[in-house]
Amino acid sequence: MIFYVDKINGVAAGRKVTMLPVAIIERRYKCDKGLRAHEVEHIKQYCVLFVIVGTLGLLLTNAAVALPAAMMAHDLAYTAIGKYRLWCEVKAYKKQIQHGLSIDKAASFISKYYKLQLTVDEAKKLLE
Repeated sequence: MIFYVDKINGVAAGRKVTMLPVAIIERRYKCDKGLRAHEVEHIKQYCVLFVIVGTLGLLLTNAAVALPAAMMAHDLAYTAIGKYRLWCEVKAYKKQIQHGLSIDKAASFISKYYKLQLTVDEAKKLLE
């Protein structure tokens, strides 16, 4: 689910909402199909990890443990594990590139905004 809002604090034009399969995008980017595809990819990533962790949690514990763990899994992994964050962003930017964002711009964003200590050239190679 995507919601359009007037303003998002920070530098992002869109972002996934913590612990929910929801993204917000600034209203001025409502016609940007690439940005929408990027955020939908992050929602899909959340849902995949939700199902995996939730299923394992239910098999090993109970719903009271499994549901919160599943809800937090993607966001915790994204924040704490740089390689997971890189994988998520490369997949999301590849979707955005399919809608017209240049590889150079996507590589620049990945190297600059995601605390990955990656050069633009390294990011570009991952996007090709």
